[in-house]
Amino acid sequence: SVSERVRLRVYEMFRVQDDPAIEDGGTRVRGDQSHIRNVFETGVNFDLMQYSNLDFLIRSMIKRYDDDDIAATSDEDALTGQLEHRHQLTRTLRSLASGSMALYSYESTATLDRDFTVATGTLGLENAFTANTIGSLVAGVQARDYAADNLDAEESPYVRLAIESLIGEAFSLGGSLGSGVRDSDVYP
Repeated sequence: SVSERVRLRVYEMFRVQDDPAIEDGGTRVRGDQSHIRNVFETGVNFDLMQYSNLDFLIRSMIKRYDDDDIAATSDEDALTGQLEHRHQLTRTLRSLASGSMALYSYESTATLDRDFTVATGTLGLENAFTANTIGSLVAGVQARDYAADNLDAEESPYVRLAIESLIGEAFSLGGSLGSGVRDSDVYP
């Protein structure tokens, strides 16, 4: 904490996934999917008033595949900025308002730029069912804009239902269901 009303945070996750190629009778069924994934995020959280809170987050993600053929189409860089406002409505219920912008970069070919941007705006509610269990429902809109001139921008509804429960001091269990745009339709 920087002060009683301002908190800073930093998070980093580095993952190595070993997922070798699959062969059946001498025929390659699937290529080597082994890759590294690194996520780094930093954020600041402000208490605006007694019942109102603002959170700002910046996240960077890189994914690199070992296999050169898969890497040419699947290596990914993402940079996301997000601003979220929470307001306490009752002892257990909070309103949520969030906006984010994510820039995705892929290896492009000479004739096709695969990069795209996703902007998301949502409103929702978060409820504390117990002291250790929180659920939320958010809905809004996502807009995707492609760097390629021959692809039109698009919008779609966005919805997410999530629940998380603190099982122990260092263990939480959660799950979510959602629908929205994310992956690029551009594939070489």
